[in-house]
Amino acid sequence: MEKLKDVLREMLQYYRLTGRWQEERIRKAWTGLMGPVVTKYTRSLHVMDRKLIVRVDSAPLRQELSLNREHILQRINAHLGESAVDELIVR
Repeated sequence: MEKLKDVLREMLQYYRLTGRWQEERIRKAWTGLMGPVVTKYTRSLHVMDRKLIVRVDSAPLRQELSLNREHILQRINAHLGESAVDELIVR
């Protein structure tokens, strides 16, 4: 007997919804992972080809996020429990 988690994962893969599902999980976790100040200046988040693209309104924040790319990626992937994102692009 398969676990429900495995069945859901297979269903998401079959219907090619894995990326959207992970994007929504990242979007929901962003405030908790990054804090309210970063969230306030974040305009959009989306995942494309295992790349997380973040748009922010503040140039200093953009620089800070760019310098901490690896740490942010580690936190996101640890929260998701899998390596869902390989690259962070801050615009």
